[in-house]
Amino acid sequence: MLPIGRRSAGGGLLVVRGEPADPEAAEQTAELLALGGARRDERRRTEQRFHADLVELIEQAAPPATLATRLRTAGLDPTAPFLVLTALTRGALRPWDLAADLAESVLDESPDTRTVVAGGEHGLTLLISPGPTLDETALAHLLDARLARFEPAAEGGRIAFGLGSTAPDATGLARALEESRHAARLAALRPARLALVTARALDSHLLLLAGVPAEVRASYRRRLLGPLQEYDTEHGADLVHTLTVFLEHNGAWRTAATALHIHVSTLHYRIGRIQHLTGRDLSTARDRVDLYLACAIDTP
Repeated sequence: MLPIGRRSAGGGLLVVRGEPADPEAAEQTAELLALGGARRDERRRTEQRFHADLVELIEQAAPPATLATRLRTAGLDPTAPFLVLTALTRGALRPWDLAADLAESVLDESPDTRTVVAGGEHGLTLLISPGPTLDETALAHLLDARLARFEPAAEGGRIAFGLGSTAPDATGLARALEESRHAARLAALRPARLALVTARALDSHLLLLAGVPAEVRASYRRRLLGPLQEYDTEHGADLVHTLTVFLEHNGAWRTAATALHIHVSTLHYRIGRIQHLTGRDLSTARDRVDLYLACAIDTP
């Protein structure tokens, strides 16, 4: 197996030895493939930067005629429905390329779909004119199904995807763009390296967290869960996870105990310890909400 390029995500060329064997030719082929891939990535990033002005027109509420003309120049029909997908990237070796690869792998399954990708190294915006077999629900399902498969390629980075609700035509693009960005900020709060949130989740209380600065969110989590994290570290316990599961199951003792694979009496003991360390009463709605929000905040 010969590596294609120097990037760990570059792949490899499998050489099966036969008659005759020519290692030098194989190495040259691998180099050519790497060069082709690098040129493709650079060409794609150039196109993404070129289309950034189209997103700016949407943000600035440009006159409908101006926006329609620019959409047509990009090969999109301003009278057709649109979907907007935002990808916020952080820390990966080539996050913008990975985000585009993942999205394009989904969109390739709908050959009548037209897509324009705008952005750069810190995030992408995809303006999608879906074909007849692709709608908001189908796109979310296809994209979500690929997240786990693509996660190893993130190389320790993070990509948060946000999908806005369908815009009936170009006049709804500003709303769909804003929804997709809010949804992506929500996805960035999740622990998974690749995460997706759709506009359907924007009525969640977690939307409040997305608008809070990261340092404030981290401070809030630290104040509420710090004693539990210290106890877990010192005693090899699992109180933070226990609390999260308990709250996710609405405080249903037996259901939560089953999910944790522990006896109900063990869960009672752990919750008692959690209440003692945090000074919170999990029988009250106020303290449950405070702790649930703290558990929902991802740690960097």
